[in-house]
Amino acid sequence: MLALSNLTQTLEDVFKRIFITYMDNWRRNTTAEQEALQAKVDAENFYYVILYLMVMIGMFSFIIVAILVSTVKSKIHIVKSAVKKNKKMLLEDSVGGVGS
Repeated sequence: MLALSNLTQTLEDVFKRIFITYMDNWRRNTTAEQEALQAKVDAENFYYVILYLMVMIGMFSFIIVAILVSTVKSKIHIVKSAVKKNKKMLLEDSVGGVGS
C-alpha cells in the first residue's frame, strides 16, 4: 500500500511539474509586439476602471443629494403646515374670545 501511495504522489508531482512548465513556457512565448499590445490594453483597462468608478461615485452622489433635498423639502412643508395651523388656531381663539 505504501508503494501505491508513493506512486500516486509521484505521478501527481510529475503531472504538476509538466503542466506548470508548459504553462510558464507558453506564457513567456510572446513577441515584443504582443507585449506592447498587452501593455496598451492594460493601460486602457485601468482608464476604464477609473472612468467606471467616477460614474459610480457620481450616481451615488446624485442619489444622496436627491434624498437630502427631498427630506429638507418635506421638513419645510411640515413646518409651514404647522405654522399655518397655529396661526389659524390663534386667530380662531382671538376671534372666539372676543365674541364670547
